[in-house]
Amino acid sequence: MKHLLLLISALMSMITGAQNLVPNHSFEEYTECPNYTGQIDRAFPWFMPLNTGNASSDLFNECNPAYVNVPATVCGYQNSHTGVGYAGIFTHGALNAREYLEVQLTSPLVAGHTYQVEMYVNAADESGVGCDGIGIYISMDSVAGDGTNLPLLVTPQISNPSGEVISDTVQWTLVSGTYTADGGESYLTIGNFLDDTTTQTEEYDPNGWGRGYYFVDDVSVTDLETSGVDNMNKNDGIHFYPNPAIDKLYVETNTAENIHLELFDMNGLHVLNVNVNNKSSIDITTLENGIYTLVMNTASRSITKKLVIVH
Repeated sequence: MKHLLLLISALMSMITGAQNLVPNHSFEEYTECPNYTGQIDRAFPWFMPLNTGNASSDLFNECNPAYVNVPATVCGYQNSHTGVGYAGIFTHGALNAREYLEVQLTSPLVAGHTYQVEMYVNAADESGVGCDGIGIYISMDSVAGDGTNLPLLVTPQISNPSGEVISDTVQWTLVSGTYTADGGESYLTIGNFLDDTTTQTEEYDPNGWGRGYYFVDDVSVTDLETSGVDNMNKNDGIHFYPNPAIDKLYVETNTAENIHLELFDMNGLHVLNVNVNNKSSIDITTLENGIYTLVMNTASRSITKKLVIVH
């Protein structure tokens, strides 16, 4: 299994080449080492949205020996998902008080292109309460509040599923999805955009703060149209579509070769194994949303591509 995972990882690296449009995506770079809470602006170009009251989003890094140190923070012990830094925000409680993280993308999104949007979050030890409300909002312009620290009145395109409370204080939890751009979107904002009445919670430590607080790391926006997630090259004589796929995957070929198709998920698990002919349709409704490695073998060659499934 270990060798299979390494193989899949290598294949994904070879076929992607995708550029992450989120600058300082892992909060490693800073203009000055943080020495207290509320200093997310030191992780330039990240900032707090304007007019959000007394909100004070946090930056943590191992460069500080205490308080906002990594991994021993004032909010609890947590290693970075990658590197030595991460951010932190309140997402629930204290009469709907919220904190947000915002950044301008390195380039605007392209109309009609589909993007993979991801971040990793972790519930802080001292929080004591997990919630389901955390997501990513993508916009043309920078967002702004109403002068208070109440939830921003926008709807995130990428959200943690409703009812799936994130309360893991040890492992990082992936929040991800795909987004098809209108064109020109240039900003990304992270936080809980729901109020307390519509946010589901779960207490995991009765001695905690009683408020939702999450660490955030490894934020990414990658263009699936330019990252190797595409149809077969015309020179291959094999064409599969659509990509992203919803419920069926269609395969067409202009050759007489028999094709053996295999699909692997991001963990390297073998999830599909089927033989196809010159025009076939494959039911993929039982497969979860995500990015898959698609391998098509004939008697004379093997072709590897990426496939996105979005139900």
